[in-house]
Amino acid sequence: MPPNPTAAPQDPSQPLPGRLGNLSVPQQHALEKFKKELQDEGSWVPDRHDDATLLRFLRARKFDLVKAKEMFAACEKWRQEFGVDDIVQ
Repeated sequence: MPPNPTAAPQDPSQPLPGRLGNLSVPQQHALEKFKKELQDEGSWVPDRHDDATLLRFLRARKFDLVKAKEMFAACEKWRQEFGVDDIVQ
């Protein structure tokens, strides 16, 4: 029987794959590129966009950078339209 990729890891103290502390080399490169592109575009806000947050977008789109950026842009647009940052302050 093949291993279940959604099953809990053998060692519960280890982070799950695709999360900080357990990234493959391609995943780490995708994270670095994602952050750099957002910084270059002026879209990255360090207080809100830490690596764990950026990884959520990447994991949600299976580390497809183009799709993760589209999702990120839609999320930021939604936050602006609904004044999320004003509510939180």
